[in-house]
Amino acid sequence: MSLRVSLAPTPGFCIKSTARAGAVCPLATPSPDPATDLDVPAPRTLAVPHGRKVFLNVAWDPNVPPPPPGADDAIQRAMHADAAAEDGDDDWFVPVVLSEPRETADKAGRPAVVFDAVCNSSLKHRTAADPAFRTFLTELALQRLESTYPPLSLDRRIGTPNLRSKGPLMPRTVRVPASLFPDGATLGTDPSKGGGRKLVEELHGEGDGKKSLKGILKKPAAKEQTLPSPKYTWAQADGKSCLRVQVPGMTREHISSATLDVEPRCILLHAPPLYALDVRLEDARPPGAQNGDTREFDVEAARAEWRVQEGMLVVYV
Repeated sequence: MSLRVSLAPTPGFCIKSTARAGAVCPLATPSPDPATDLDVPAPRTLAVPHGRKVFLNVAWDPNVPPPPPGADDAIQRAMHADAAAEDGDDDWFVPVVLSEPRETADKAGRPAVVFDAVCNSSLKHRTAADPAFRTFLTELALQRLESTYPPLSLDRRIGTPNLRSKGPLMPRTVRVPASLFPDGATLGTDPSKGGGRKLVEELHGEGDGKKSLKGILKKPAAKEQTLPSPKYTWAQADGKSCLRVQVPGMTREHISSATLDVEPRCILLHAPPLYALDVRLEDARPPGAQNGDTREFDVEAARAEWRVQEGMLVVYV
């Protein structure tokens, strides 16, 4: 038996990635229009092509089933994708309700796609207090997207926009198997305090409670191909910190398919098949920076210049 559950998610945090492999995502079919002669509306889809920017909102709602009670060692095993006990009794995992994709645009007005991943509100405090747990929850949500919408594959060089959600989080109704909720749980309260049954993670659609739907965090089957990191230096120009990246061999064709993101605490360059660069604020030493200087990059005023003949990318932050 499944329950129809109303969700009104509240924002948690937002991440930004890029589609390494695209997919055509099916969308819910609307109810037939009685004013037409069509019995069944045509299927709807939304394409996420290779290279498309993908935003993921991680959000909270108390009506999403909570994780099962677990000892800290079981939680640590789940966070590190370690093998669980053979009987599965010590498995610990996080139920996630996924949304359909929605069309949006990035800051520059380029087409993008946004998904929501909604977890139980009881995880909010640990996510804020434990960076490792936040990383675990992020990777889990990315894996859920990839397994729900194959062959979608998302780049793990993620950005962290300075916003809690990309666009509004709309109320929605989902169907959740009744067996996913702890005994005696009341929707709209925190069900994590009740006695627990075994939960499954995959909640996209009704679900059938099979063990294969647990969706515990998986280790990658093989190490992803790593692109070389270009050399870079810092300078001062026009009163701004200036990142000068050496990118010999970059042509205008390469530039057209490259992505450059400036975030408050990182600068990300992805230019396959030649280069990938991830400059973090804590590792950057712009000229004049003092020890303990945590001033963020100026995202709104940032600009970049591709100097093809010089083999140089210049980013002003």
